Amino acid sequence: MFAADNFAVAHPDGVAGSISLRAARVGGALLETAKVEPPWLLRRARRMVFLVHGFNVSANEADSSYLAFERGLRREVRAEVVRIYWPGDAALRSDTARERKGPISQALSGLSYLVKPKVARRSSEKLIRAIGPELKRRAGRGSSNALKITIVAHSLGCRLALETVRLFAVNPMVDMPLVVLMAAAVPKYEVLPPNGTYCDAISELERVVVMHSFRDTVLSRLFRPGSAPDRPLHGWRQRGALGRSGIPATDKIAVVEGEWDHSDYWPDSEISSAVSGYLDNRGDRTGFERLARSLAERRIGARALGRRSFHSVSTIM
Repeated sequence: MFAADNFAVAHPDGVAGSISLRAARVGGALLETAKVEPPWLLRRARRMVFLVHGFNVSANEADSSYLAFERGLRREVRAEVVRIYWPGDAALRSDTARERKGPISQALSGLSYLVKPKVARRSSEKLIRAIGPELKRRAGRGSSNALKITIVAHSLGCRLALETVRLFAVNPMVDMPLVVLMAAAVPKYEVLPPNGTYCDAISELERVVVMHSFRDTVLSRLFRPGSAPDRPLHGWRQRGALGRSGIPATDKIAVVEGEWDHSDYWPDSEISSAVSGYLDNRGDRTGFERLARSLAERRIGARALGRRSFHSVSTIM
C-alpha cells in the first residue's frame, strides 16, 4: 500500500496515480495500451481505489468530479485512489486538439451514447490488460497477497466497472472488497438472475452498494430511448436503469435509495466518507445506511435540479 506520508510524491492531488485509457483529454479514441502514471504504480500497490467516471465526461470534467469526491476521503484512503479515464465523450478533431468542446462537439458527444456502452466494455478489457502482467509477476513469485481493488463508479462507468469485475472474478490474485455503483446506466437485465451477464461475478464479491434515485432526471428520460437498440428482446421494465429503480437487496448487495439527481453523487461528501469508513473499519456499513436520509436532512452541497437547466444534466452521464 502507498504510505500516507509518501502520497504527495505519487500525484500532486494526493492520490496514488491514474490509468488512462483515452488518447486525448477531450474526445479522442481508446488507447491501444493504457497509460499508467506513475509508471511504478502497479508494481508498488497493495490496495487501490478505482474512481470511474461516466458517459459524456472529458478527462478535465472527470478531474473536477474526482477532486470533489476525494475531499471526503480519509488521507490514507485518498493515497490509494487511482483515477480511471476512458473515452466516454466525443468531439471534433479541432476541439480535441484544443481540449475544449464547442457547440457541435457537445451535440455530437451527446448523440454518441449509442456506441459508448461498447467502448466502456472495451475500455475494461484494456484496463485488465494493463494490470494483468503485474498479477502474473506476483503469482510467479509465489505471492499469496492478492491485489485489493475497490471500485467507485458513476453512470455508464458502472458498465466498465461491472465488466472489470466479471473479467477479474476468477483471478485469485485480485480481491475486491467493495464495489460502489452510483446512478448506474446499466439495464437491470444485466444484473438480475438467472441470466444476467454480471450475476455470477457479483456473487463472488464481498460487498456491492447500488445507489439509485427515482429523481434522476437523466436516467428517467434518456436511458431507455438511448438503450433501445441494446438487447431489444428484453421487456421494457427489464431495460430500465439500475441507477434509477435499483434491484432487490441480498446478503451481497446493499441497495441505497436516495434523492440524488444524476450529477449529485460525486460532490456528496457523505458517500466518500462511507467508502472510507467501510475500508478503514473492515466492512462498517453504517455510513452507507445513513445515505438514505434526505439530501436536505444531510445538508450536503448537492446541486438541485431546479438550479440547473435540463440540458446541463442531460449531457453529463
